[in-house]
Amino acid sequence: MNARAGRRAGALAGLGAVALAGVFAASASSLTISAGKASAGRTPVASCGTVVSSMVSWNVVAGNVTSVTLTGLPAGCVGARVTITLRGAANAKLAEVGPVLLTGTTQRLSPLSANPGASVVLSSSLVLTGP
Repeated sequence: MNARAGRRAGALAGLGAVALAGVFAASASSLTISAGKASAGRTPVASCGTVVSSMVSWNVVAGNVTSVTLTGLPAGCVGARVTITLRGAANAKLAEVGPVLLTGTTQRLSPLSANPGASVVLSSSLVLTGP
């Protein structure tokens, strides 16, 4: 797989993961317990923006992925914590970076938990938490 195809696959997988994370992160619950009383509630959580044009690409040195670069995130996502997971065959987790504070709409993330061979990385997943 060439680097361009890897970036495209990473972007598509990343968008799917963000969309899925958005479904589960659509609201936040809280539970308050005080003397003799318990109460719970739900609070809507706003999205940081549309990530359709966002892309995850991996950077390769000597055939191994050494870092990932995230580009095209909305400015509203700055301040969120991001985790990116590189995946291989059967969606196996190969490496991960994060959670890392997102400081801009483009950011290089490293170190990875492992440095897999570029040829075995098939996709990536992206999870944003916050801001």
